[in-house]
Amino acid sequence: MQITLANAIKKIYPSPVLEQVYFEAIANSIYANATEINLDISIESYLKPETLKMRISDNGEGFNDKNYHKFSRLLETDDEEHKGLGRLVFLNYFRKVSISSIYQNKERLFEYSQSFEENNSTVNDTKINKKKTILKFSQYSKKEVYKYDYLKPKSIKKALELHFFPLFHQFKKEEKDLKITISLTTETPNADKGFHNDKQKIIVKEIPNLEFVEFPAGIELFNDKLELYYSIKKRDLKTELETTIITAICSEGRTINLDIISKENMPKNTKYEIVFLLYSEFFNGKSDNSRQKIDVDKQTFNIIKKVFIAKINDIFNEKIPSIKKRNQKIKDGLINKFPHYYGYFDEASIGLINRDKTLEIAQKRFFQAQKKILEASDLTNEQYEQAIVISYRILD
Repeated sequence: MQITLANAIKKIYPSPVLEQVYFEAIANSIYANATEINLDISIESYLKPETLKMRISDNGEGFNDKNYHKFSRLLETDDEEHKGLGRLVFLNYFRKVSISSIYQNKERLFEYSQSFEENNSTVNDTKINKKKTILKFSQYSKKEVYKYDYLKPKSIKKALELHFFPLFHQFKKEEKDLKITISLTTETPNADKGFHNDKQKIIVKEIPNLEFVEFPAGIELFNDKLELYYSIKKRDLKTELETTIITAICSEGRTINLDIISKENMPKNTKYEIVFLLYSEFFNGKSDNSRQKIDVDKQTFNIIKKVFIAKINDIFNEKIPSIKKRNQKIKDGLINKFPHYYGYFDEASIGLINRDKTLEIAQKRFFQAQKKILEASDLTNEQYEQAIVISYRILD
């Protein structure tokens, strides 16, 4: 390969999670125009990570000469949605990936490892006329799996639906076929963890519809309108133990999670399944190489979060009226306990972010106002009045 793989892996994926192997492998299948993808996971026992193996197969275009050439060269892509780096995460978890790809009556065989080179493949003629690519992951390199959810089909299904929602939503609108089957085979189930042989399917045409709202950003950062897809559903208290919350930015056909809503602030007597996905052309091309963060400066990121939080707050006030009353109660309680921060609390975020973060924001705003007054050489009437208020609050 053009770049030393061992060094590239560490720099691009410093803290990956096993789910990213699924994300990148399935993304490759989707971009190869596959309509059927199978993810098969096998492990003797959760406590025997060395026995973990994976097999991903699809009916996409396969590793023809053009696609194999791109695979062999990092950073070689056709558009901004493809970074040409995703396959590196495979080698974070597995020492070897054996690949077989049938296309145009040919079969290409090769192994992907840290010693991979472009001239490592063999190509043979075959009478098989059906396109099929199989990736076999073996020699798991970690000491443990870290989470049962990384192996459970039901959890993987939810993770894939979230991660690829922008693509799945687009496919559904265009009436494109795509079916993903996820299966787990284990010799040692664990009933307490819900860990057992299982099979789950994602059929894109059947993914749930989300509500949609378009709104102006109201700031110069965005030249176009923002789009928000969302869903707020009550959960069955008998089968679901907790509220689930997803708040994410959509970039390049995938989602990047933003932790905005604190579960501790949700109503205690009702459980919800909450999804908020924010779209803008501004986000495209701005995900980092590992697709875990938006690659923008801190000030821009804070503006994005502020706009996102404000709109979420508006929707909550409309869809769950009890939240508006409860948030006012939270605000009144904070003002009574911390009266010197009155006027400095972020109205939109109260009741969404956790209490400590709310206080931290108010404290920072108060100190900034205090600093501005202290550093001013001449005070306007407004600043003079503000200085008196700040001094009173400090002494109170």
